[in-house]
Amino acid sequence: MRCNITSVTLFFTAITCAAYARPQAPGDDSPTSSAAAAHTQANDSSVVSLHLAPGVEVGMWVWHREEVVDPATRERLLEFCQTYGITRIFVQVRFLPGPDGRTSLATPEAWHALLTDAGRAGIEVEALDGGNEMGFAENRADTLAKLDAVLAFHRAQPADARFVGIRYNIEPYTSARWRAGEIQAVMREFLETATALRAAVRAADPALTISHDIPAFYDGQDKYILRFDGAEKNFHRHIQDLADFIGLMSYRTQATGPNSVAAISAGELAYGREIGRRVFLSLETVPLADTPQITFHGRTPEEYRAAIRELTDHLADDDAFGGLFLHQYRTIRTLLEGPATPARP
Repeated sequence: MRCNITSVTLFFTAITCAAYARPQAPGDDSPTSSAAAAHTQANDSSVVSLHLAPGVEVGMWVWHREEVVDPATRERLLEFCQTYGITRIFVQVRFLPGPDGRTSLATPEAWHALLTDAGRAGIEVEALDGGNEMGFAENRADTLAKLDAVLAFHRAQPADARFVGIRYNIEPYTSARWRAGEIQAVMREFLETATALRAAVRAADPALTISHDIPAFYDGQDKYILRFDGAEKNFHRHIQDLADFIGLMSYRTQATGPNSVAAISAGELAYGREIGRRVFLSLETVPLADTPQITFHGRTPEEYRAAIRELTDHLADDDAFGGLFLHQYRTIRTLLEGPATPARP
């Protein structure tokens, strides 16, 4: 019988998701059922947990609309999170113009269902938005209007079906203005926008976190130093000042050593220790033919798991290390379980 995620009791206190896995049906040899079958005996000590990083907070980016609006796809996502010990997901929000011309969150009923089901499964959800020009001064009003739409939805939800945070993946360094040399202006505008976003979130719900995803190359380069809010420091430090935590896009396949995940994260971790805020390191799984050294696409599940173990063991005593963020759901699923198998008639 297929697991019904809406009937699952809080998973977060369990060591594995064995009690809630979908048993393998006769003739069903799909990757999903094979993975779930490993968890069908919750009290059997011989069952090995498939959790990617036991004892470590693990989050994951979710970009596609179907994971929100399609009940079966949504259920499959949450089952995957339970199976692999992913306790937080960052899900892309989308918007519609409202009847009064104001921006509103698209598919609010589906979002309510996702948040309700995720909460019952012990999985936290952050509202994720991004775009390389969102931080520009000329786009600030639109960026804030979209945030207002998310916050209006959030406030209208019951306490057990709310977001835990607001998350931005803006990446201004990919914009035409940045590439044209307007780096100082773009950084300043980004920080002004980030300040406004933080103030809006705090005013709406002080319990909500606000975080930013940033690359690992800001630190150590003088061109990324600017004066803002009375202090002159590197761009990443200003961003860390304005965030409850950051997701550092520390994409490498080597966990430790030269030019590794740990090595390129050292500056951000050091500043995190200085200001008492966490830094979450990240691993990539999307296809990147030109830079295979930064993605686990094409690698084996064993290689992926080994890198995670090595990295988390290496940073276990670092007070600034918050955990791991994994990019992104669909390619991680393919890496761990293989391509999806069409359902049999």
